[in-house]
Amino acid sequence: MALNSDSWTFKGTTNVHHDHYNQNLLYGLMGFLRWASLEAYGFQNIDHTYASGMYGGDFSRLRPVSDPNYTDGQVWEGFRGDWIWETGSTSSPSINSGVYVDGAWAETATEIGVYSHYVDFPRGRVVFDSPVGTTSVIKADFAHRIPTVVKASEHWLRELAFDSFHVERDDYMAVGSGMWDQPYAVRRQLPCLGIQLVNRRGLEPYELGGSQWVYQTVDMYVVAQDDHFVDQWVDVLTLENDRTVWLPNRKRMQDDAGYPHDLDYRGAPVSNPMTYPQLIQPTGGGGFGWTNAEWGEISAERIGGLPDGLFATKVQATFAVILGYI
Repeated sequence: MALNSDSWTFKGTTNVHHDHYNQNLLYGLMGFLRWASLEAYGFQNIDHTYASGMYGGDFSRLRPVSDPNYTDGQVWEGFRGDWIWETGSTSSPSINSGVYVDGAWAETATEIGVYSHYVDFPRGRVVFDSPVGTTSVIKADFAHRIPTVVKASEHWLRELAFDSFHVERDDYMAVGSGMWDQPYAVRRQLPCLGIQLVNRRGLEPYELGGSQWVYQTVDMYVVAQDDHFVDQWVDVLTLENDRTVWLPNRKRMQDDAGYPHDLDYRGAPVSNPMTYPQLIQPTGGGGFGWTNAEWGEISAERIGGLPDGLFATKVQATFAVILGYI
């Protein structure tokens, strides 16, 4: 009996370096959650003409950041990160397009000279080409997500930032000290939603002659400073039982000459950035759609033993995908 190449090659894998099912599911789910929460008004608009904090202060005012990669006065951040950059949502969040420097408008797309800059939307900050005096008053209009959606594996609980809405605190404008001076990479502002793939998977045949159901468990951690918010988002997530989530093909996205298709390495939108609904369109429709995942077997469990003022619940779900090539 003659042997063919299938006898010594992987089934379902042509290149071990390509993103496969796990990454498509993880990033596809995060993309869905961000867009769906945006459509459900999961954000707060900040308007510099009316931006007083709940106890004083100014939500629209940016603070100078002490960043070893830049000269003091180059980086200015908002009281919260995860600014919304996506356009096309029916909820119409405020999309930042520039800043006010001591009352003078500086538009991101057209500004040249001393106030030329770009906006880092995930970190919620503005980076000037040249330093601006740290005593300047810089304000911005923007919308930030509530909650932020992150990978749980990225040390998202390393440094929780409590009271991020209290911009009236004395240390908000302080440089080199205070809660806000922690680098954004290790500071996770509440509330947040952490997503993690669990090392538990099941497979079963789909049809005669090939194809299989693949079942992957996912944990979603809802963390906040009040139990009402946690309860609210447990409802949001558990009510998604038996729905379908569409996933993009990350290998096809990365192989495309236009990659990345949303934000560049600085966190700034690329030319004609694509949103989640555009990315999951089929190839013929200009997107990078891969397949759909069925969301089911949802359960929720409150996490105990946390410090006072911190509430968390783990929502667990199993996602089922049909892989037709294994």
